[in-house]
Amino acid sequence: MDLALTDEQCQLVESFARLFARESNCERVRSAEPTGFDPKLWAGLMEAGVLHMAVDEEAGGWGAGRVELALVAEQFGRALGSAPMVEAQVAVSVLRDCARQGNEAAATAPEALAEAAPGTGPEEVAAPEAQESGGEHDG
Repeated sequence: MDLALTDEQCQLVESFARLFARESNCERVRSAEPTGFDPKLWAGLMEAGVLHMAVDEEAGGWGAGRVELALVAEQFGRALGSAPMVEAQVAVSVLRDCARQGNEAAATAPEALAEAAPGTGPEEVAAPEAQESGGEHDG
């Protein structure tokens, strides 16, 4: 059994390592500490397509597997990233799996999450209806 990373996986790791070195340095992590959220990092992650990774290729995503998602998560953890990247990828993966099981509502949700505007905060991606109802979420 060969457990070595493919060239493509190595490029993915290097690419995200560079992104996190640039966008999640010590100063940025410290400044995000009060809320745990760095809007600039989130925008950079959205621009880099981290949510598209977990979306099937047929639906316009990257079709990344669990190994690729874990490799990016490893770099995220190494940089102490201040954004809900892993949580958002898990949500997209769950919605993708629900869509595969025939859930029509879930079928369009990964694309909607992946198309969220760069700079959209996690609260808007996770519960847009909370914005409309004054911040309260029924769900």
